[in-house]
Amino acid sequence: MAHGDFFGEHAVLHFNGGLFDDDTIIDLDRIGLTILHQVEGYIGFYGFIMLIPVFLTMTDWLGQSMPKLAAFISVIALIGFAGGGVMQMVLRTIIAELVSVGVTAAMFEQLQANFESGQSPLILLILMGPLIPLSSLLLGIGFLLAKQLRWQAWLFVASGVLFLTGQFFVVATEITYTLAMLLWAVIFIPLGLRFLRGDVLPSRAHG
Repeated sequence: MAHGDFFGEHAVLHFNGGLFDDDTIIDLDRIGLTILHQVEGYIGFYGFIMLIPVFLTMTDWLGQSMPKLAAFISVIALIGFAGGGVMQMVLRTIIAELVSVGVTAAMFEQLQANFESGQSPLILLILMGPLIPLSSLLLGIGFLLAKQLRWQAWLFVASGVLFLTGQFFVVATEITYTLAMLLWAVIFIPLGLRFLRGDVLPSRAHG
């Protein structure tokens, strides 16, 4: 299976071609990587579901001062997280299961070819993926313009850029993608505690 290209390593649901021999069933001693992908799929499934109301809450806050931009971000975030996130995690667990019962590398090469030619309907899910970091990027820009959540706004922007860099431009993915997720955690944990204390709407003057 080809390495280094968008469709080969990311459109095929982020499966690493290193799992495969050239034309044989996947080696059993490599199945641990398959299990890790399956676990990641389960965790990612619930994680993306929980991020949907989180991002919609953020757009609701932004909508107090920039309603049109907030509405636009709400739409792309919902499409991105539900289609590009949740569904890809479901498919990842399905592929992991297929791998575990002996799907051959040749079959995945055909799937790759279908993606590259645009013949696979699953390409629609992949195209939704960039909407996730785009929604983070736009949220950050919106909060900066609205003068709300200023330091978190910069982290939203940075997270969006790192997410795109790692997952879609395939640049130091292990570092950039991980940093993007950590920045979201830095943003959402204190905001979540703030929300639970009843401070529903952030101040326009500080963040």
